[in-house]
Amino acid sequence: MYYFWQRFRKVLVLKSTVITLFFSAFSLADGNPNTVSSDLFDLSQGTVVVNSDAFATPESTFSPTGPFEGGHTLMRTGNPGDSSFIEFRTSGRVSIEGFRLFAGSDSGAGTRRAMSNFRLLADLDNNGSYETVVYDEPISATYSLQPGNAATLAEQLDLTVMLPAVVSSQNWRLETIQASAGAFSEVRLIELDAIAASSISRPVPVLPMPLLFVLALSLFGFVARKLKV
Repeated sequence: MYYFWQRFRKVLVLKSTVITLFFSAFSLADGNPNTVSSDLFDLSQGTVVVNSDAFATPESTFSPTGPFEGGHTLMRTGNPGDSSFIEFRTSGRVSIEGFRLFAGSDSGAGTRRAMSNFRLLADLDNNGSYETVVYDEPISATYSLQPGNAATLAEQLDLTVMLPAVVSSQNWRLETIQASAGAFSEVRLIELDAIAASSISRPVPVLPMPLLFVLALSLFGFVARKLKV
């Protein structure tokens, strides 16, 4: 009876593994368009906002949740072409090879609350000058026209930027340029996620679903035959 139970347990474990492999194909292929809370810029990793002229909750730019709009930041109210900033400090010196920028304009309201430029700066020598320009590029205020935008909604921005070289710093500053005029025109940021240097930042190849299922069944058959020996 003990021998039978041990073999039965092995078969259960094997079946569980096959089912896990089967359904993991869907999760890998679908991807996750949402923000994360494990990146080097996240509040949960020790990042703090040290200075900002944002209108509402600058801390939410570094967290997937928050008190305003469920975790959004509104930058300073101004005119088209005006800039707004957030200065933040990570828990220690961190090295990044890129970042992922999430933002959102108002649905059905043109470019309201969109940005026309995004800058990321670093203070490498800790003298408060933010002398190093990490990234400074125009952004299409019509987010659906922005090259590289992975967002599914036309009014949202999901932009992954890979830097030409790794940048290491503890003190950072982001700046946005307001795109539209009138009321409710402050740039809305959703989140800024860091891509750590030497991390797996490129898309991971995913086996086609039929092939993954065949491999899982083959593994099950091989182990089952071994158990009969």
